Amino acid sequence: MSHAVYVIDGIHSSEGRTFGSGSLVLDPEGYACAHGAPPESDCKFIWITNKAGDIEYLDEEQENAKGLEIKSVNAFSPEGWEQRDDGSEIKKAFTDPQTGASLSFLRLHPGYCQEKEAVVNTGLFVIRGELESDLFSLKENTMIWLPAGYRRRWQAGKQGCLLLKIGNQGF
Repeated sequence: MSHAVYVIDGIHSSEGRTFGSGSLVLDPEGYACAHGAPPESDCKFIWITNKAGDIEYLDEEQENAKGLEIKSVNAFSPEGWEQRDDGSEIKKAFTDPQTGASLSFLRLHPGYCQEKEAVVNTGLFVIRGELESDLFSLKENTMIWLPAGYRRRWQAGKQGCLLLKIGNQGF
């Protein structure tokens, strides 16, 4: 994974393709592209990367290596969800084969309650609903970063909860 964009609101444009709210768009490492919001629209997004460095701006068109292409997964589409033993659902989006960094969506049903330990450094972004613990309450469009070993009792709100999960190791 080089970097990904999660579209919170609006339209994200990349290489002539457009992606709406709920889209997680992966630009693979080494992929050169022009992206942003189209002229008629704004885009609110989270930029996620697992590599140190900066964005390199290109002066002219650059050819991409064969096999490199933009990939996307949408949190709101019904495809790809898997039931987990604890009653939650997961949609695995991307895993970096070199670093193990992973991006996935989690769906917690209303009232879901579990004691969980963050086995690895984990970021959670609340897309819909609420997520509560004994220390905090997260509402829509809120993100928290949990260090490895962090243990808390989690509870989804009355409407359930849809999360973007960012981990520094695989599933």
